[in-house]
Amino acid sequence: MSKLNWKYSFINNLPYFVILAIYTISFPFTKHRNSGSLLGPILIFIIIWLGYYLLFQKKYWQKHPEANILNRKLTLMSWLISIVGAVGLPVYVLVTQSHTNFFLFMSYLLILLLIRDSFSEPKDNIC
Repeated sequence: MSKLNWKYSFINNLPYFVILAIYTISFPFTKHRNSGSLLGPILIFIIIWLGYYLLFQKKYWQKHPEANILNRKLTLMSWLISIVGAVGLPVYVLVTQSHTNFFLFMSYLLILLLIRDSFSEPKDNIC
C-alpha cells in the first residue's frame, strides 16, 4: 500500500476549503435560500480559484514540481475512490434528498477529493 500524501491533497484542494468556509460563514446571513441565481457563487469560485492559482499554486509548483497536478498519477486506489464517489454522490443525493443543501454536497465532494488525491503518487519522470 502506498503512503498517503495529505500535504499534496490539501494544497491541491485548498480553494474548495475556502469556498466551503465562506459558504458556511455567510449562510446564516443570506436572505434568499433558494436556488435562484448562481452568478454570485460562480463568480466567487472563479475569483478564489484564480487568486489561489496566480498568487500561490503557480509559484509553489515551480519550487516543488512533484506537487504539480501534471506530474502526478492516480493509483488504483485513487481510481476506485473516484468510481465509488461518482456512483455514491448521486445515490447520496437521491437518498437524503439533500440536492438543495450545498454544504452537505460540498463536504462530501471535498472529502472524496482529499482521499482520492492523497493516494496519488508522483510520476517517475519529474523534471
